[in-house]
Amino acid sequence: MLDESRELGSEIALVDVMIAIYVIGSRVKHLTGDTASATALLTQGGDIAQTMSLPRLAARVDDERVRQALTSDLPEGFDVREQGQPPPATAPRTAQANGIATITARTKEASAIRLFLADHTNAQAEVTGSRARALVQATTAQGRPRALVQANVLLTACLAAAGRMPEAEQVLAPAAATCSRLHLPRLLLDASPPVRSVAASLRDAQRGGRWRAQWPTIAPEFLDTVAHPV
Repeated sequence: MLDESRELGSEIALVDVMIAIYVIGSRVKHLTGDTASATALLTQGGDIAQTMSLPRLAARVDDERVRQALTSDLPEGFDVREQGQPPPATAPRTAQANGIATITARTKEASAIRLFLADHTNAQAEVTGSRARALVQATTAQGRPRALVQANVLLTACLAAAGRMPEAEQVLAPAAATCSRLHLPRLLLDASPPVRSVAASLRDAQRGGRWRAQWPTIAPEFLDTVAHPV
C-alpha cells in the first residue's frame, strides 16, 4: 500500500500521509534489508520537503536518516546538535503554525540526542540525558501522549548508555506498559539496542519476582517480544 501511495507523489497534501509514505515506508524497507529503496525513499521525501517548504516532513526525513545511520545523506551544513533546541514548553498550542514549529523543533532535538548517543562516550551520555529529560518535560507540557512515550523511550536509551540501569528501568516501565496496553511494540522495537536491553532487564525482574510495586503491569509476552525480536 505504501508503494502504491507513493505513485501519487507530492500531490498528496497531508504531511502526515507523506511521512507515512517516505519515512515509515523507508523504515519498513530498511527492516526488510532493502537499504537501497530505504535510502531512495528518504531522498525523495527530502526533495519534496524542500520543494514544497515542508519543515516537519524535512525534520522527520532527517531524523530517520539519523536512525538508519545515513548521516552522510543529511543536507549540507545540517547539524541538529546545534539547532535542535526546542521552543519553550509554554508555547501556544492553539495556533497551528506554532504547533507545527514546536513539533518540528522537538523532532530535531530528538535527532540531536540520537547523534550524541552514537558517539558512545560517557560525557556525551550525560549531556544527552539532560537534554532527553528536558524533552520529556516539554512534551509532557504539550500534551501529546504518543510523543511522550517516544521521548521517554529516548530518555531510557540515554540512561542505559550512561550505565544508569535502575533509572532506565524506572522510566521504561510505564512507557512499556502503555505500549503493551495499546499493542504498539514497534515504538520499542524501533528504538536503539540499549532500550531492548532495558526491556530484557524488566522481563528478568518480572520472571525473578523482583518487579517493583510502583511499576505498572506489563504482559510478559510483550516484554519477550521487545527483548528478543524475531
